[in-house]
Amino acid sequence: MYGWCPIRAGVKTALAAPHNAVALRETPAPLDNSREILHDAAMVKLCTWLFIGAGLASLAAGCGPASDRNGKTADLFDEPTPLVSAITRAQFESLSRQISGQYAEEVASAQANLRLDLRWDEVRFGAGSAKSRSTWLLSVYGGSARTPESTLDGLALIVCHEWGHLVGGPPFLRPDIAAEGQADWFATRSCLKELWHDDPDMNRNMALRPGTAEDPAPDEHARALCGITGTLDGDHSGDAAREPSPDALLCLRAQRASWAAMNMSTARRGNPPPSFATPDRSVATTTLTGYPSAQCRLDTMAGGAAAAAGDATAERPRCWFAGDEGE
Repeated sequence: MYGWCPIRAGVKTALAAPHNAVALRETPAPLDNSREILHDAAMVKLCTWLFIGAGLASLAAGCGPASDRNGKTADLFDEPTPLVSAITRAQFESLSRQISGQYAEEVASAQANLRLDLRWDEVRFGAGSAKSRSTWLLSVYGGSARTPESTLDGLALIVCHEWGHLVGGPPFLRPDIAAEGQADWFATRSCLKELWHDDPDMNRNMALRPGTAEDPAPDEHARALCGITGTLDGDHSGDAAREPSPDALLCLRAQRASWAAMNMSTARRGNPPPSFATPDRSVATTTLTGYPSAQCRLDTMAGGAAAAAGDATAERPRCWFAGDEGE
């Protein structure tokens, strides 16, 4: 995600604490054959989570990958978040388990065990994933559900992104751990579609619900990505000519989740969220496996949602994907 925080597995975890302090907290060893990743306070303060604006990309790069042995993607840690969200602990845990249940077959095929580390009481904002020979780890921190901008669908996208690291395929960040852009693409192209495709009524309600500051109604650009032209005002459920298809409504719901997740994270740094109206036009000459710009990430999620709805022209954007799957 948008900043790597190295973790000393099985010993102590150094967390970025307020007032430029470093807090040390005992944590159980999540993986077998772990090795310690040492880092100092200066490194910790560079580590930020997921969707920070492009202006901090150079800082995120300074943190470096957490562990090339265990494939740990420590996409976590920020300042403590206020306890203001309407998301409940039951929703936080149920959603994380439901999404993880979608990939039980993949875990079993790898002859691994899944460890879900759902830390509702953790005040920091973040999530992470890791692999070893016998254990897959998914961590989600309660602070991710308690920002003023948090939405349940935005949280679903964050969890799906972590599963994208584990099962999203190439291009890879390191062996068998999907690149950041690929994890974003997988989140909307596959994970959210599987999560929501059997509930068209809820998809319609979530796609067409009135907008708020934290979750604005889709603009014309977001609608166009889902093949929807014109406005969505009023109830057209009885008008086959104007009612969007179930696939288009699922796509629109995923677009709203993508924007919500980006807003949840960029707001943490006082940055405005990216926009569907201003795609990143940069062209990568080689595939970027780390963190693209916040705008590029929204473009990637938007394209994945469109592809999931059947748009054969939708593809991973060139702002990070150069057309090569990598090693």
